[in-house]
Amino acid sequence: MQPASFIAALSHIAGALRGILELAFSRDLNRYEILTLAVLLPLTIWAGLKKPTWTRRLWIRFRPPSGIRAVILIGLLAVGARAALLIVEPVPEPHVTDEFSFLLQADTFMHGRLANPTPPFWQHFESIHIFLTPTYASMYFPAQGLILAFGRLLGSAWLGVLLSSGVMCGAVVWMLQAWMPPRWAFLGGLLAIARFGLFSYWINGYYGGMHAAIGGALVLGAWPRLARTRSASHAFTLAIGLAILAAGRPYEGLLLSVPVAVAMFFFWGRPARDWRVFVPIAATLLVAAFALGFYCWRVTGSPWKTP
Repeated sequence: MQPASFIAALSHIAGALRGILELAFSRDLNRYEILTLAVLLPLTIWAGLKKPTWTRRLWIRFRPPSGIRAVILIGLLAVGARAALLIVEPVPEPHVTDEFSFLLQADTFMHGRLANPTPPFWQHFESIHIFLTPTYASMYFPAQGLILAFGRLLGSAWLGVLLSSGVMCGAVVWMLQAWMPPRWAFLGGLLAIARFGLFSYWINGYYGGMHAAIGGALVLGAWPRLARTRSASHAFTLAIGLAILAAGRPYEGLLLSVPVAVAMFFFWGRPARDWRVFVPIAATLLVAAFALGFYCWRVTGSPWKTP
């Protein structure tokens, strides 16, 4: 390789690494999150080593709400905390092609359509993460577009992201309450706020992510409850979680739902063999499959061909 070519290749690699670092620094591992971690982590270690009695006493006195009150409180806290940060972290601007694709999808839904007609001279409008034939539409599944469209109804697509963050953090608490004591579940909700609800690109962008976490939390929260008690409401909740996963992240959702389905049929009380559980789940999933097939038909021309 010629020296000039080698230097040019290194320059391209350095530029790509710099872009990835900037993206992580500004949209995922945000500078404010890094600074907060840099301050709180040493303080936590110091308190645990130097003041063990004080930290133990603080934990004993820590009595957060439980049940649905904890779910609502964490959800409101997630929304309120991020809203308070608007002073230093304003409403994000879309930067990446994925975001523009989701915003196109939201705008399409806002106009009462599932897809747009192919424009004249469409070859001159080709772009990334959208397609123009047989319709002009986003390449993604509809869950995130629906969230952004709901936000648009309220005045800003980002309001949909903000509200979905509150729902996600509340759903995480509800999920954890089925697996661990209430105090730990509440702390799990606080961790969800800190990691995803303040500085992550999930909240500071339009990519999505919240809907998949909501779906997964509903599935993993309803499953242990169904293993203990046969409840139609929990069966519907689990099915709604599966439907959200199918409408947002179907491939990753499949990796979650298959082990859960196997466990529900063959292990831990086998709740799926009870008609009070199986019928609500099957009925809800049938409706969701029909709706998703209809969406695919309107976008790609076939209910069996996804965008």
